[in-house]
Amino acid sequence: CKVYNKAMNNSLTKLLKFSFIFAFFIFISIFSFTKTATAKTSDHVLHGYAWSDNIGWVSLNCTDRGGSVCTDSPYSVVIDYGTGQMSGYAWSSNIGWVSFNAGDVSGCPAKNSYNNSCTPTAILSSSAGNPPFPQILGWARALSNNSGWDGYISLSCYNNNNCGTNNYSVQLPNDGTNAIGTTGGSITGKAWGSTVVGWLDFTNV
Repeated sequence: CKVYNKAMNNSLTKLLKFSFIFAFFIFISIFSFTKTATAKTSDHVLHGYAWSDNIGWVSLNCTDRGGSVCTDSPYSVVIDYGTGQMSGYAWSSNIGWVSFNAGDVSGCPAKNSYNNSCTPTAILSSSAGNPPFPQILGWARALSNNSGWDGYISLSCYNNNNCGTNNYSVQLPNDGTNAIGTTGGSITGKAWGSTVVGWLDFTNV
């Protein structure tokens, strides 16, 4: 009986250890599933909401929503001062996370004519030529995309080279001295997200 009880105790101990380890990894997985975006001091952090008649408001920064939102799931969309590249996540209560990260948009429908890239990028200098400053090129993508919708949101008509027939773009504020507009001003213009999102207006960002 002692041998049997010892074997049972060893088995129970192993089972408890395994259960604890398994529960620990489940816990880590759940609480790691947040769209954390850490802005560098060289980044321009966006605030406010974009508007779509189809899906409503899209939040670009958790701090604008107040409460414990940033504690539960910190997110933001930023523009790098040096490269113009955008990154981070926005949130829609109707379609979920919208990513501005290069890795999520790498398979975009068409690369822009400025740097042959899918990555959302702001043109920071008026010497860039065509497309003109202060355009924002590239794509964002809803991560809830599926077989019926690829989730891509075009930030400029230059992505498809169709500005002659459908002229639209998201643009930086042009204060004449600072390309990012740190001295004031708001991003303006609209993006196009197919029939699901429709026009996404950045006037309130």
